[in-house]
Amino acid sequence: MSRLRKALPRRLVAELAAFGTVGAICLIADVVLFNVFAFVVGMTPVLAKCVGLVITGLMAYFGHRHVTFRHRHGGGYRRELPRFVAVTVVTVVLSLLPLYLARHVAGLTSVLALNVANIVGIALGTAARYLAYRFFVWTHLHEGDAASGVALTAPVSGGGVVAAGSDVSLDDARGRGLLEMQHELVRE
Repeated sequence: MSRLRKALPRRLVAELAAFGTVGAICLIADVVLFNVFAFVVGMTPVLAKCVGLVITGLMAYFGHRHVTFRHRHGGGYRRELPRFVAVTVVTVVLSLLPLYLARHVAGLTSVLALNVANIVGIALGTAARYLAYRFFVWTHLHEGDAASGVALTAPVSGGGVVAAGSDVSLDDARGRGLLEMQHELVRE
């Protein structure tokens, strides 16, 4: 039991670090897209945010599925994707709320004010997304992880993962990763 207790915080730290990395990439894309669409293309701020969120939402799905929560599963694409979309829709509304309030309730129109509201919305959406992804979309540990208490895995080319400290060679892991992908595609 103490081995599992020691592994859990490491896993959580690794998961949060991966979530932060994927999130940082999406954050940069979100801010850049918002500014390009709102202030270069000339879209309204809310429409610019919506278009940017669709693009960064796709980036986030694949990043979180294959990096952040690679040690968890949600039942395959058929189950994960609708749940991910539902979470994304709810958190898009949450992300838009500060921007809407700044622009349409407070009447703010400056680039700085709208960007501050945008960042606040991103922060609210990010916290809600992590919790929803962790407890609603990718809810189950892969079988080997739950039984062994393995804390960390490392991706290998070909889509597989190798547990930290395992004796598995990279060739075996790549082959297993390809087989796992094939089995998942066949199940779908």
